[in-house]
Amino acid sequence: MKTKRITAVITAVLISMALLSGSVFISHGLQKKGSVSLDYELSDVRFYIFKVGNITESGVVATEPYSAYHVDLMSENAAYTLMSYIERDRSEPLRTIVTDEGGSAVFDDLERGVYLITGESTVKDDVCYTVMPSLISLPSADSTSVEWHVTVVIKYGKENVFDRINLNCVKIWKDDRDTVHPEIHVELLCNGEEYDTVLLNEENNWKYSWNDLDPNCSWLVTEEEFDGDYSVDISRDQYTFTIVNTVNDTDEPGSEPTSPSDSVTSPSDSPTAPSDSPATPSETKTPGTTGSGTIPQTGQLNWPIPLLAGTGVILCSVGVLLLIKKRDKDE
Repeated sequence: MKTKRITAVITAVLISMALLSGSVFISHGLQKKGSVSLDYELSDVRFYIFKVGNITESGVVATEPYSAYHVDLMSENAAYTLMSYIERDRSEPLRTIVTDEGGSAVFDDLERGVYLITGESTVKDDVCYTVMPSLISLPSADSTSVEWHVTVVIKYGKENVFDRINLNCVKIWKDDRDTVHPEIHVELLCNGEEYDTVLLNEENNWKYSWNDLDPNCSWLVTEEEFDGDYSVDISRDQYTFTIVNTVNDTDEPGSEPTSPSDSVTSPSDSPTAPSDSPATPSETKTPGTTGSGTIPQTGQLNWPIPLLAGTGVILCSVGVLLLIKKRDKDE
């Protein structure tokens, strides 16, 4: 009888230890880190990574200082928009890496989050290669798996270094009703340095063109931030930049109803791209499109897992002890 009791107690302890070790394993797995491998066309090219968002129970939240840019991280052009402002403000990257002879590089030891990857422009054989930015969710998830080690094929644009280029900028407003919108200063950047600043308003139909520009420069545009509840989205289609402001707060101070303004489209007299110059790709990675999957589902709380496992340990132990007591009573 005594031997059976001792055996039962030992069994309860072993079960408890197994469940507890399982809970520790699960909890440890939640803290794991991942990596992003880059696959690029050229070697010896410098790449940068920025942690621009946290994945929380409520969704993706931009981190400082990037939250000040009013960029919706889930928008189609979030990567390109963030890159433009980061270039303007010379923000320090989380880490820097250089591609090897095969055009590969790896950012490892990365925590859960949303990352922006950018790279420097490179001239080779009279062609300027411009890296297109990528916005990566870590871990990457699809309908069947969650991946902590992702590979990104870096996209790029190409320009013949001998061809001067013309660039256009179009400003578009999106809001719930017609209002008087503030004039906006738009900055043209050459390799991150301010090249020119123009004022866009209704008088110039919210558009501007720059002519005879150096193709060796990495050209970007940004707009100066203004007060209000809005988001900004910047994209480039060949030689035209489009800046879209989506206004959430239509009751901004100083605004008043007015008749609808002319719809803004790309200028009809925009200079066309040289026939022998490939179009600059406008496609970028967004949170939700990584090398192999989509942004992980948020809203799942991880802290209950160890707690529930610990509760299971206690309940199991109590159950075994009660069973022993019942057997003793019956005997």
